[in-house]
Amino acid sequence: MNCEKAREILWPPERPKPADDRLVAARRHVDDCAECWAFLKGDRELRERLGSMTLPPAPPQLRERIYAALARERASSDRDERGAEIRSTRESRVRHFAAAAAIIVFLVVGGWLAVGSGPSSGGDGLAPAATAPAGGEVEGFVQYAVPEERLPSTDPLLVSGFLVRELALPFQPREFEGFDLQGAEICVKDWKRGALLLYERDGALLFHYVLQVEGAQASEPTLSEATPEEWPGRPGPSAVVWSSPGVEQALVADLPAGELLGLARSPVRGF
Repeated sequence: MNCEKAREILWPPERPKPADDRLVAARRHVDDCAECWAFLKGDRELRERLGSMTLPPAPPQLRERIYAALARERASSDRDERGAEIRSTRESRVRHFAAAAAIIVFLVVGGWLAVGSGPSSGGDGLAPAATAPAGGEVEGFVQYAVPEERLPSTDPLLVSGFLVRELALPFQPREFEGFDLQGAEICVKDWKRGALLLYERDGALLFHYVLQVEGAQASEPTLSEATPEEWPGRPGPSAVVWSSPGVEQALVADLPAGELLGLARSPVRGF
């Protein structure tokens, strides 16, 4: 059992793993390897720190600079992978998570926390607050946005890192009672990028849209007919929209209107 294999078996530390001979061998390796022990310990501490963070959205200018830096880094990484062809999928996940963590650290120390911060109710800090007219951008985004990149994952921390890496959006996926997180997509409409978080319950799908909108004011969830063009239930209402300072959100699902409203109004809880 070498370091690479042991870390692949044991990472991430919180994910359930089958108690087989490979797991026993990996743990024995870590017990005798100071580097692997430090790697897993540091990873656990980093994930706990990320899970406890609640940050306001970054200014648009800062997000654009981060997008450009990430694009250059991704292009460089792709060239390295094509040349060497030795990186595994697991190593790629570790690299992406580390990039997300680096961005969060940059945002924290970059001095922008005083910009656009609003009231927080815990969790992702993007729960609906005082009433105000709901913004309309997320409705158009729900109807016409097209997928750009997807991360299939049931791990909320990986999804959080994905959103930070792609959108500079420090957003912790919400827990909707009875639904299981399935992953996230980056979607685009008119060059504006947002997130779609996917949930599933006994074959039924729930879509949670999140869009950063400068100047958006807080509003309570309301029913909407803003469903995707190909949505089988159109016209709705099969959607609920609401806003937080700087962020507009929507839930879309083939559910009764009252149940969908109840999910949107439920207390904000992270996984």
